[in-house]
Amino acid sequence: STLDRMNQDIQNPERGAHIMVYMDQIEVRLKETKPRNVLFIRRMMSTKDYAVCLAELYQTIQREKLTVTGAPMTVYHIEESFDPDCYDNEIAIPVQEAAQGTRIMPGGPCAVVRLEGPYTELTSVYAKLQQWTEQEGYVKDAEAYEVYLTDPNTTAADKNITEVCVPVKKMQAEDAK
Repeated sequence: STLDRMNQDIQNPERGAHIMVYMDQIEVRLKETKPRNVLFIRRMMSTKDYAVCLAELYQTIQREKLTVTGAPMTVYHIEESFDPDCYDNEIAIPVQEAAQGTRIMPGGPCAVVRLEGPYTELTSVYAKLQQWTEQEGYVKDAEAYEVYLTDPNTTAADKNITEVCVPVKKMQAEDAK
């Protein structure tokens, strides 16, 4: 998982130095996202369960004749006590129709990084997003999520394209703790 990799990277000084250099090259954009309807599965799972959940969602889309309107995504509902083998995760696919098992994912401002490369680089992306958010006077407003613009089953790891999105709002006095 991403958090496992972050812990390993922090404990590995050579890798940690790479992260710091690489972080300077990561570009963060502020993007206004629109609300979207998503078909989702949310449950306690590990990363090994992603493919099964995606297959379930695509079967529902086919069976219910739903119209896909965007790339699959993962929303991380992570609490402070994180267990990489079993955590609160949501796999979602944007669809046009409201149906059983769909919800509206709210829109709003997001800090976004587009990663072109292996998922192992996500550690650096999350660190950069946190740094940028603090420097620019924002606070996280909802769960972070990843949008998978390429299929890792058919795309080489270094060619994967992932958008990492952190919903944000301008920091108010009451947010500064």
